Amino acid sequence: MSSRLCANCNLVFTGPQMLKQDLPHHQSRESITSAANHGCYICGIITKSEAWKAFDVDDSFKSTWYLEALSGSLSGWLNLTIDAVGMEASSSEQSDGSEEVSGTIEPLETGVLIEQTESGVVQSSPPVPIWGFAIQPAKAFQADVEGNLGHYTPPKESDHPRILGLGQQWLSKCRAHHPSCNNQNLAFRPTRLLEIVNQNRGRVILASDEILNHPYATLSHCWGKGKTLRLMASNIDELRSNINLDELSTSYREAISICNKFGFQYIWIDSLCIIQDSIDDWRQEAMAMRDVYRNSTLNIAAAAASENSDSSFTARDASTISPLPIDAQWEGQNPGKYYLTNANTYRDEVASSPLRRRAWVVQEVWLASRNLYLTKNQLWWKCCEIEASESYPDGLPEELSSRGSLTGFGKQRYDIKGLHHSWNRLVETYSACGLTVPSDKMIAFAGIAQHFQTLLGSDVYAAGLWRSQLPQALCWFSTKEVRAFRPPAYRAPTILVLSFLGWSYSL
Repeated sequence: MSSRLCANCNLVFTGPQMLKQDLPHHQSRESITSAANHGCYICGIITKSEAWKAFDVDDSFKSTWYLEALSGSLSGWLNLTIDAVGMEASSSEQSDGSEEVSGTIEPLETGVLIEQTESGVVQSSPPVPIWGFAIQPAKAFQADVEGNLGHYTPPKESDHPRILGLGQQWLSKCRAHHPSCNNQNLAFRPTRLLEIVNQNRGRVILASDEILNHPYATLSHCWGKGKTLRLMASNIDELRSNINLDELSTSYREAISICNKFGFQYIWIDSLCIIQDSIDDWRQEAMAMRDVYRNSTLNIAAAAASENSDSSFTARDASTISPLPIDAQWEGQNPGKYYLTNANTYRDEVASSPLRRRAWVVQEVWLASRNLYLTKNQLWWKCCEIEASESYPDGLPEELSSRGSLTGFGKQRYDIKGLHHSWNRLVETYSACGLTVPSDKMIAFAGIAQHFQTLLGSDVYAAGLWRSQLPQALCWFSTKEVRAFRPPAYRAPTILVLSFLGWSYSL
C-alpha cells in the first residue's frame, strides 16, 4: 500500500494476490480524474498520458487492472496493466493463471496508425488506451533502486540547475569510464561550426580556418513551420561575423545553454552549418553527416519540440518521475517492499516523441555515441554503455531499458547475424518516420549505411539491402498500420522497399 495511491489502486497490493484476472478499476472519467487530482501516482500518470488525451470527453470510461507475475530472469517482478477497454474483453481470451510469464517487460504498443502523405506529413490516429507499470522487488534489486536513487531528487522546476547538473555528471562519467563511447576521431572537424563566443554572441566559423582543440556538440531537432535562422549565400558573411544568440529559436537557445553549462564552445546545427540555398553544399554536407554525428562528443536531442519554437519539459511532473515505494500486504504472504514505475516511460517520452518521428533523426541519434534527450517530462541519457534518466539516474535496470538498436556503437560488438538483425530494426524504425522532402529518402539513411559497410566488410549494399541477405530480404511487406504509396519521382527499383513512402518494413 501507499499513501500516494487511491483506494482503487491500493486494492492491487492488499487482500489476496489476484493474478491474471481482469478486475474493476475506475468506472468513470470523473473518478479517475479525481484520484489523479488528489495525488494518486498511477492515476496521475494515466491522465497525463497521450492515450488519455485522445479520449473524447463525451465517451464513457471504464478501466480494469490486470496483474501478472514474471519468471525467469524477472522472477519476483510483477507487471500491472490498466486497460480502458478491458471490460469488453472476452473471458475466454484470458489465461487461466496457471503459468507465469517469462521474459522481459516490454513497453506496451501504442497502436498508433501512421499515414504519410505526398507532402511528407505524418498523421496519427489516437493511441490504444492501455497503460503498463512494472513492480520491482526492492530486495532483489537493491543496487538499482534504493542504493542509487537516494542521491538525486527530481526538482519540480523545469529550469532548476540540478537537472542539467545531472546531465553534466552523466557526460563526465561517460568520458572517464566508457571506452566504447570515446570513439571520436579528434582530428575530424565539420566544414562549419557555430562558435559560442559568449552568452549573447555567436558566429559561424569555417573549421578549416580555425585551430580547434576543443570537442564539439551536435543538435537533433525538428524544424517545424516556424521561422528559423538559416545560413544562406546572401547572409553568410553576416553570420560569420555575428549571431545574436538571444534571437535564435527556443530549441537552439536550450542547446546553447547546455553547451555553456557543459563547457562546449562549438556546436553543429544543420540550419546554421549548411548553406540552405546551395544544392552543391547541401549534397556535400548530407554525405558527411555520418562523420559529423559520429565524431561529436555529445548530441543534444530536443525530443519534446515539434517546432524549433517549442520548449522542453512542458509536461514536467516531478511527482511521477521517481519510482514509487510500495508496501505490499497480500494475504498469505510476508509483507514486501516494491518499487512501482511506469513501464512505458521511455516509449512515451523518447521513442514516441515528436523528434523521433523525423526520419533524419534516426541516423543522427544512432551515429552519435552519446545522446542527451530533453523530453516533455525529464532528462534522459543514452550512450553505448548505459541508459539513464531522472527516474534511474545511475542507469535503468536492464529489464526496463529500451533494449533497442537506435543508439550508439555498441552494435559493433555484434556478430554478422546480429548486425543484420540490427539493420532490419533500424530500417523498420526509419520506415515509419516522416520526411518533409520525399527525395531525401535514400540520403537521410546514408550515414547508417556507410557505418554498417565498415562493419560488414565485403558485403555489398544497394538501396537498403545487403547482397548476402538476398533473396530473402526482398520478402518485405507494408504493415497494415501504414498506408504506403509510390512517389512519382524515381528513387529505387519498384521491388525494393526504399521505392515507397509511408511504408513500414518487416521481414
